[in-house]
Amino acid sequence: MTGYKQEIGFMIDLKVKGKNIFISGSINIGELPKEAIAKLDSIIGKEMNVPVGAAKGIDLQVQKYFYKKNYPNVTVYFAGRQIRNNVGSWKTKSVETNIITKNRLFYTEKDKAMVADTDYGLMIWDGKAKAL
Repeated sequence: MTGYKQEIGFMIDLKVKGKNIFISGSINIGELPKEAIAKLDSIIGKEMNVPVGAAKGIDLQVQKYFYKKNYPNVTVYFAGRQIRNNVGSWKTKSVETNIITKNRLFYTEKDKAMVADTDYGLMIWDGKAKAL
C-alpha cells in the first residue's frame, strides 16, 4: 500500500499527523518491550492522540512512558465511576456499562469505546494472558 508503513499491530499513514490510536495489551506485562518503546516514540513523533486504559500492566506502563516523555495527547478511558490509574493527570473518559460485576465483560465496554474513537490500534501482548 503506497504511503503506508506496516508496523507491528497497526498501520500509520505517514503523511498524516494527529490521528487517533488506542493502545492496549496484557495486564501481566510490567515493563515495556523495546519494540513497544519504538512504536510509542513513533506515535509521539506523529503527534497522535492516544486513548489508553487505566488498568495495571500495559495500560500503566504506557501511561508511565508518556508521562516520562511529557506527552500531552493522552486520554485515559475507564469503566465505572472510579479511575484506577492516571499517571499524567490527563483528560479522562468514563464509559458507562450496564454490567454490574467488574469482570472481563465490564471492562470490554471501555475497550469498545476506545476502538470507536480511534483510527488505529496497537496491542502489546505477552502471549500468555487471556484475550477476548
